[in-house]
Amino acid sequence: MRLLLRANSHRTTPDGSVEIASSPDTPRREAWQWQVRISDAGSASAAAAGTATAVAELHRPGGPVVLAVTADPHAATPHADVIDVSTRTEVTRTEGEIVVLVAVSGSVLAEGRHLLGELDALVLAGEDPLRLELEPGSHQAASMALARLEPGGADGLTWVP
Repeated sequence: MRLLLRANSHRTTPDGSVEIASSPDTPRREAWQWQVRISDAGSASAAAAGTATAVAELHRPGGPVVLAVTADPHAATPHADVIDVSTRTEVTRTEGEIVVLVAVSGSVLAEGRHLLGELDALVLAGEDPLRLELEPGSHQAASMALARLEPGGADGLTWVP
């Protein structure tokens, strides 16, 4: 499954960070598993006790921000990275992984058909696709934040938009 989330669909949280994606995406559903948030570098909130967090610093026009990928360690192992998309790049994932890609600077063309602008996100889960081609959406280099969530429990990892 793939889901394109435009920047204007993200939720601002009470601590001022921007929630890109989470599971569950409402507080009254199943038990919390993971979240991907972006916040200003100086105001990044500390992770709650009993969670695992991976962090990557992102350089955007207007100043640095932090990508925080936080998970229940029994549900997932989080990873955060930054991808340079100055040329065609391929992102691969395993079948059980959830991958969240967020455009940080410039525009990115995903799969030759989804044009991602600043803070637009693409969530990949389930069986399709396991490979994703990225290329600059214009003649300028672009960068993307890459959040990976590896399943950590026997129940697997879920995400229901």
